[in-house]
Amino acid sequence: MAILDWIYPKKCLGCGVWGSYICLSCQRSIKRRGDGLRYEGVIRQAIKEIKYRGTYDLVAELVSIWNPQKPSGEILVTAVPMWAGKERKRGYNQAELIARCVARRWSKPYAELLTRVRETRPMYGLSKVERKENVWRAFRVNNQKPQIGKVILIDDVWTSGATMRECTTELKKAGWGVVEGMALAS
Repeated sequence: MAILDWIYPKKCLGCGVWGSYICLSCQRSIKRRGDGLRYEGVIRQAIKEIKYRGTYDLVAELVSIWNPQKPSGEILVTAVPMWAGKERKRGYNQAELIARCVARRWSKPYAELLTRVRETRPMYGLSKVERKENVWRAFRVNNQKPQIGKVILIDDVWTSGATMRECTTELKKAGWGVVEGMALAS
């Protein structure tokens, strides 16, 4: 146990037991959806803790629970970017924190390949069509030239897939061969 755990002990977001953010008992109640975790219960609470309360050390615990399968071959990991103003205000991009943690776990490189070029509305409450329109032309590929054929694009939550599709489109237009989207939760 680290010294910070003594000063700021972790408490389970599901049941309140001390020791970790998601205790083993609550981990057993987590359901999976495809390659990710279901965005409900303790997972929803954990993502909100990361996004809105700055609980950075929760990222490693969540990625460990998620345990995404490592793709074969040469890959580069990247994240869905956040609008610069929002990232400055929050102090971080939660998708980037998750993607960097996954890259470390897989011993693969991480690079910021995309930039959000305009502010978009929050996606919650929008219809599928509105979500697609909301992110249309909202991303641009940075000047990095494709070197590795496969990119793993990571986000925190996958709802309609509009953000992933738009980011994937931009990466492919820039010459990145295979782009595979993954999200911690959906």
